[in-house]
Amino acid sequence: KEEKLLKFIPNISRFVKAHIRKLDKESFEVIGTEKQFVVDEYFEPLKEFNDKRAFIRGKLDFILFKNGTVKVVDHKTSIGISNVERAFTQLKIYAVLAMESLPPARSFILELHNVKKGEVSRRIYDIEQLVAFREKLRKKILSIEEALKGKGPLSLKPATSKSVCEYCDFKTICCYAVRNHGKV
Repeated sequence: KEEKLLKFIPNISRFVKAHIRKLDKESFEVIGTEKQFVVDEYFEPLKEFNDKRAFIRGKLDFILFKNGTVKVVDHKTSIGISNVERAFTQLKIYAVLAMESLPPARSFILELHNVKKGEVSRRIYDIEQLVAFREKLRKKILSIEEALKGKGPLSLKPATSKSVCEYCDFKTICCYAVRNHGKV
């Protein structure tokens, strides 16, 4: 695994250097790198990443600000065409996480940097679009929580993919992951 990841280091370095040059030209203020955000059910910011009231949390690669515009940048080392929509959904969630913790913004630029292919994809959303997305997201999460109420771990249908299990926070206690994939 380590060898696979090491081959992306030059690409990541190239992306970061190019991004810094671009920032100098665009005069965006760097709010943070590898910045963690966590909110409660009402999207109020929480101070602790592992707070028990955490509703959604995430770590943003880069977050920038300029004249009422927030730019969220995420680097991906492997992403196929079918996963681009998922990646942009993740970026929209990151923007929602950051909304309450940053200076007021009118628009959000979401950039996906595909390190493997050397490509950059960008989408722009206004505040109204992200507020509507936030409400839809909140309702979806609450409906999932409601559907899971009172169910034990054995009544849930786990993912069947080892790659999904590999990134799951519960893999060490999940009988499905251990039984079907060994030590994940």
